[in-house]
Amino acid sequence: FWNCWTFRRKRICKKTGNDSWTDPEPIIEVNDFQGGNSNVRYPSFNYDARTLYFCADYSKDTSDVDIYYSNYNNGIWSEPVNIGQPINSPSYDGQPSVSADNETIYFVRNKTDVENNIPNCKSIYYSRQTPTGEWTKPELLPIPINVECEQTPRIGLDNVTLYFSS
Repeated sequence: FWNCWTFRRKRICKKTGNDSWTDPEPIIEVNDFQGGNSNVRYPSFNYDARTLYFCADYSKDTSDVDIYYSNYNNGIWSEPVNIGQPINSPSYDGQPSVSADNETIYFVRNKTDVENNIPNCKSIYYSRQTPTGEWTKPELLPIPINVECEQTPRIGLDNVTLYFSS
């Protein structure tokens, strides 16, 4: 369905019925939110491409980077919504990926026990969505996942296979 994303100024492309692609179109609601001067990164669609998860520094005065989402309805994207606590913390929370069943979100958070003072180390966490739509307290994925400095978790369509960089 959606299959194109460009860095910095977020854009999407659509596949047309004749196997060609449209030109990229900016996602104005995300790009220009709160004046358009924020860093928006690590996009991830849910399974049906109707919700875009990403991280941004829209609230530079209150936190480092938070996870947001935007919903696609009637041909337009909603203004970004901060996913809130307990997922977002006062520190860096980013690089989200949502499972195909929309029940689990994987993301990274600043590592709290950094050995050898390696800067920008992150650990992968997950949270499950309850039937009422609330997210559970994030839990750290165990070893062998979180061994060093992990980045960019992406959960496979099977809701079991996790891709990430380390």
